[in-house]
Amino acid sequence: MRTHVFKLLAVLFMATVPLNDEAGEFQRDIPKGTWEPIFFESINRLATKAGLKPLREAPLSSGSLEVRVWIGFGLSPLQGYSLRRDGSRWTGRHIMESFQQTNSVRVQEITPKSGWDRLWTRLVQLDLLTLPNSSTLHGEDMVRDGVSYVVEINRDGRYRTYQYGNPQEQKWPEAKKIISIVQTLHDEFTYK
Repeated sequence: MRTHVFKLLAVLFMATVPLNDEAGEFQRDIPKGTWEPIFFESINRLATKAGLKPLREAPLSSGSLEVRVWIGFGLSPLQGYSLRRDGSRWTGRHIMESFQQTNSVRVQEITPKSGWDRLWTRLVQLDLLTLPNSSTLHGEDMVRDGVSYVVEINRDGRYRTYQYGNPQEQKWPEAKKIISIVQTLHDEFTYK
């Protein structure tokens, strides 16, 4: 009888122990900036058209991560790269809106030329996961039009986003890194 009680207690205990980060509190690190609601209106619209849910809504399961890098927000069409890892399996998508046709979006499955492990190592070396939001850096040169980059990260029960506007006009080493991140993505996923 006592053995059955212990087994029942063990089963009940296991049922209440979180198996992933979904049971914990989902943390969101979203900068308070004028860019955020404006840019995310465009990001969310394009993501929805592409069949993606907003990345900031819920944590991913344990062992998963997703990074989205959005490029545009000016005179050129908005585009983005979605890189997702579930366990050891990677998937990627390139999403691009069309200015010629309203409500038109192109979604393409992508695989990096150098392989997922090499690409991911390179992106981590460029500080993709740890770059600060540009508003925390000093001496920003203001430019009216141009290209901005927004990065979204969802992993380990935490969502984080950051932005760089016209990094080619900035003198920070972080600006050079975000340019290198985007160039790496373009190089890895552009097939001639």
